[in-house]
Amino acid sequence: MPIISLLWVYEDSGVRRYDKEAGTVSKLGTWVQRFTFGTGVVTWFVKFTLSVQGGTVEQTALATVLFTVLVPPCLVVTVVFHRNLQPMFVNRFLGSRSSRVLDRRNIELVPDTNSNDRTDPAEL
Repeated sequence: MPIISLLWVYEDSGVRRYDKEAGTVSKLGTWVQRFTFGTGVVTWFVKFTLSVQGGTVEQTALATVLFTVLVPPCLVVTVVFHRNLQPMFVNRFLGSRSSRVLDRRNIELVPDTNSNDRTDPAEL
C-alpha cells in the first residue's frame, strides 16, 4: 500500500514531459506506475481464473475467452487515443487563452562542474 500512495502523490505532482514532435504530454517515469498496476491486473486475472469451479479445462477456456474479448478493444482504444485524440487535445489547449497564463518551466539536470567539494578518486 505505501507504493500506491507514493504513486498517487507523484501523479498529483504535475511534473509532465511535453513532446513537441508528437504533440503529446506524458508523466515522467510512467514505467514504474505501469509495472505496479500491470502486475496487480495480471495477479487478479490469474486468481480469478483459478477460482472458477470445474477444473483446468474450464479455467483455461475462461482465461482464453476473457483474454480474446477484453484485450483487443483495450488496445484499439489506447492506440486511437494516443495517436489521434491526445495530440488534438494538446493542440487545442495550447491554442487556448488558458495556456498563455500558465507558468511553464523547464527542469534540466546538469552536473555541477564548479564544485570544490569533489574528492579525487585517486586520493582514496
